[in-house]
Amino acid sequence: MWVKLCGAALVFAASTALGQVIAGNIAARPRHLCDLVSALEILGTEIAYAARPLPQALRGAGDGVDGPVGALLLRAAQLVETQPAAVGWRQALAESSRRLALVQKDVGALMALAPVLGRSDRNDQVRHLRLAIERLKRLEVEAEAARARGEQVWRYLGPLCGLGAAVLLL
Repeated sequence: MWVKLCGAALVFAASTALGQVIAGNIAARPRHLCDLVSALEILGTEIAYAARPLPQALRGAGDGVDGPVGALLLRAAQLVETQPAAVGWRQALAESSRRLALVQKDVGALMALAPVLGRSDRNDQVRHLRLAIERLKRLEVEAEAARARGEQVWRYLGPLCGLGAAVLLL
């Protein structure tokens, strides 16, 4: 009997934790998108007005934003110093995707910057950054709507499913 009770408690705890993790990712996505918008605006300023080389501009933008978005830009700055900008940007995104709560559309908007970063003149890079910012802002609105719908659902669904499974085990 104790084994069943312990098993049911573990199933309930695991299901509750899973629901909290999923809800946390849903809640984090709009924040990460907002941070990305801020970071790309800083990057555009660094490129357009400060006229800094791309690695320094990425570092400046990374220093201006905290959390996983700042870490993404700092890692991109490191990689861009030793390899082509497109390769370094893609690699930094791939490495940082585990820490960022982004979906494929979000990553696609950022990947679209890879061919132009460091390859065109300042004005063209700033234009592409503005396009990416607008796309990320639209995705942020979409993510906020998804957060409003889904966050509470997963916070309640995890424990309820765990409770149902625990009752079935007993």
